[in-house]
Amino acid sequence: MPLPSSMSKIDSSRESWNLGVEVPRLNVFDDRFCRWLQERLSADRIGLVSVNTPTGNGGSSSTYFVCVDIEAATRSRRTFVVRVKPDAFRVFMRDNFEAQFHLLVHLHSYSDVPVPKAYFYEPDPVVLGGPFYVMEKVEGRVPPDFPSYNAAGFLFDASVTQRHELWRSALAATAKIARVDIARMPTIVDLAPGESGLDETLRHWTESMNWVYQGSPPPFVERVNVWLWRNKPNNAQAGLSWGDARIGNMIFRDWTCAAVLDWESASLAGPVLDLAHWLLMDEFWSTHLGIQPLPGFGSRNETIALWEDLSGCTAHDLEWFEVLDAYRLALLWDRIKFLRGLAAAQAAGIADVNGDTVGMRQLRNVVERHIGPLRT
Repeated sequence: MPLPSSMSKIDSSRESWNLGVEVPRLNVFDDRFCRWLQERLSADRIGLVSVNTPTGNGGSSSTYFVCVDIEAATRSRRTFVVRVKPDAFRVFMRDNFEAQFHLLVHLHSYSDVPVPKAYFYEPDPVVLGGPFYVMEKVEGRVPPDFPSYNAAGFLFDASVTQRHELWRSALAATAKIARVDIARMPTIVDLAPGESGLDETLRHWTESMNWVYQGSPPPFVERVNVWLWRNKPNNAQAGLSWGDARIGNMIFRDWTCAAVLDWESASLAGPVLDLAHWLLMDEFWSTHLGIQPLPGFGSRNETIALWEDLSGCTAHDLEWFEVLDAYRLALLWDRIKFLRGLAAAQAAGIADVNGDTVGMRQLRNVVERHIGPLRT
């Protein structure tokens, strides 16, 4: 579906929508950080070489690539990834920043999910202006959001065979998340007595709706919320949900997934939510933005079949999960619109002349496709 003219700015020349994440503050990395890292590495001296930020993809936390010289028994140079807790631009209602760190530590140690090794967590804001954690930097390439990997970049230039290999590897990594034993995991959400992981997720996004719209959600969004509660699956498979399953949150080497990134949306909603998100994001970064999907990636039916085969799960109630996913994405896009301001969101192509964001448009499309007219 082509974009309205007001959104035609989203093309291969756009580097970023400037989604409303916090402005990187490179100057916060000074002697204080070097002394902090020196103590944790038991080094004789840490010297700061460079600090920069990733480009091409958005995020809800400030992320930095920090290169340092380390003097210990021997001299070495290493680059770490430092993620700082969001403050001024808070996209998500849930504060699970520390939980993300502990989840990464667990997955790296006790699962076959490829995640970066997480080294240190620092709750004290005195060092960098906010809590932060430090991870290894995984080398490889990330399919860009800006411009869409369907319009430019290394996947656009790749062969059909290479794209297909990457697609299979990415789905295999997502399937590994579906098999994680949640009984051994650290706490990532707070369940009320008798509450399932899916119940908690729907409760959380209902509370997020009221948080985003300050208690006055648009009638259409409220109707979707009511529909979700009334039609919630009774026997949905329990399990870990990454929450942001897409190739734009993965690092690849030689067309193989080397790391799964960005766990801000992690929950216990179950693995089908990840499949739903994958399908919606696959559509979003192609046809929803008026771009033809590249050959080599599996179709919707092929993706569902391969995910079921690799994960050992079944895609029960997939359409309900797609509505849930489109609903939560619409909330996040509206949150970004409010953070940026309507005029800036329209100038960036995030919102159209009516104020509808790209996420709200996708929600309307998903509801029309899977539900039809919503009535109170």
